[in-house]
Amino acid sequence: AVFDGEVGNYTENDMPNPLSVYSLTKLRGENAVLAANPQALVLRVNFYGWSISGKRSLAEYFVNNLAEQKLLKGFADVVFCPMMVLDLADTILEANEKA
Repeated sequence: AVFDGEVGNYTENDMPNPLSVYSLTKLRGENAVLAANPQALVLRVNFYGWSISGKRSLAEYFVNNLAEQKLLKGFADVVFCPMMVLDLADTILEANEKA
């Protein structure tokens, strides 16, 4: 969300270029955390998982509506690389141990 999407395959060394209020506040939040604690770890992750009710997550929205053969509308100009929330939890623990 903090990059403009012009280049792709961004790394932490690329210059952010937020294009919306959401992405600007996200970047400012990251910067505020790092200013308060330079040792903090900022992870930019799209994650998915399953809720207790089975009705709250984006993944559940798609699964439930596809199961009911409903027409789904979504974005055509966005690329996501989501990570399962359990894998994310393991990755955070591993990154914290290495930091």
